[in-house]
Amino acid sequence: MAAFTVGSLLSGIAGSGIELVIFRALQGIGGAMVFSTSLALLVQTFKGRGLGMALGVWSAVINLGLGCGPVLGGLLTETSWRWIFFVNIPLGVVAVLMTLVGVQEVRLPDGPRIDVPGGGVFTVGLVGLI
Repeated sequence: MAAFTVGSLLSGIAGSGIELVIFRALQGIGGAMVFSTSLALLVQTFKGRGLGMALGVWSAVINLGLGCGPVLGGLLTETSWRWIFFVNIPLGVVAVLMTLVGVQEVRLPDGPRIDVPGGGVFTVGLVGLI
């Protein structure tokens, strides 16, 4: 979330096209990390009926964003295109603080290590497909 928020800030203050592309890449990487780990965090944090409710809220927020995001983004660009990035900053700060307070870190003592070569091969393969 911090990478997404910093990427949003830097995108909003970008002074050139190449800066905007680089900072948007950082924002995209941060967003992908948040999205890919969000379900795992929900499953780790909630159990039983609470998990069902959390997944329902997660799904509703995702769909609300998909439906309203382009419209609200268009309205924000009426003022300045930079506002589509600045609007993420207070939300990101609140999300980071909530994560620090409410999410417990879980480390398995004998857990697997990160597979760096496998991750590299996977990334190269995905880039090749794209």
